[in-house]
Amino acid sequence: MKILVTQRIVCGISIPDGKSLTISSFTFLPDFEGEQQARHIKTIVEANTKEEAIVKANKLFSDFFAKLTLIDNSKYILNDDVSVGEVGGTGMTTTRTISGSAFIVKDGTTIKNAYESSIKNKHLRIRPIRLYRDAVNTNNLFERYRNFYRVLECYGTTKPITDWIKIQESKVLMKKNNHGDDITIYTWIRIKLSHSKNSKKDLVPFSISSSEDIVIVNKYLPKIQELVRKKIKEEEI
Repeated sequence: MKILVTQRIVCGISIPDGKSLTISSFTFLPDFEGEQQARHIKTIVEANTKEEAIVKANKLFSDFFAKLTLIDNSKYILNDDVSVGEVGGTGMTTTRTISGSAFIVKDGTTIKNAYESSIKNKHLRIRPIRLYRDAVNTNNLFERYRNFYRVLECYGTTKPITDWIKIQESKVLMKKNNHGDDITIYTWIRIKLSHSKNSKKDLVPFSISSSEDIVIVNKYLPKIQELVRKKIKEEEI
């Protein structure tokens, strides 16, 4: 059966007419008519039970948001507040709990046009864009960097990643890994964020309590994000 699933979201997308904004098969809704910020999103799924419908819709919402994040690096966060109802049936309810957010509101029509012109008909590999979305959504500095780098790992191992980065940045800073191999500063940071020091003499890991480590990651975070966006554009868009 067809089930309508409506879920609360936190994002910064506007609804110009104050009623609804539909992008692809998803419709953004405000808390009340006349409000111009999206507070909910709804879609229709085929499912045998409401529980199955929620699971399916959650995945669809998450993957859709991952694609939207590619447009302008905006955060789209699903909340637990969800309502379901059979299409054409009775008992359908939609949550309208009013709340604010600190998100900068961006024009929904512009986002819709960008999605339809550059992303809608693309067969994107979902893992790299999910990782990109996770990186944008997290407030954890180290986790953000790790997720950006993991996007590159979706397209190859360290050697091809290194070769590709060197093409993008001819003067990229080079380091040594624990085997004495040449690696870029981006891979070096990735190793120090992900590996613990052990008997194999791995690089000493970064610490979130070290101001020096934080400065280094902060310095290269915008650069790794820029590289990742370029890689996704090459491979997917």
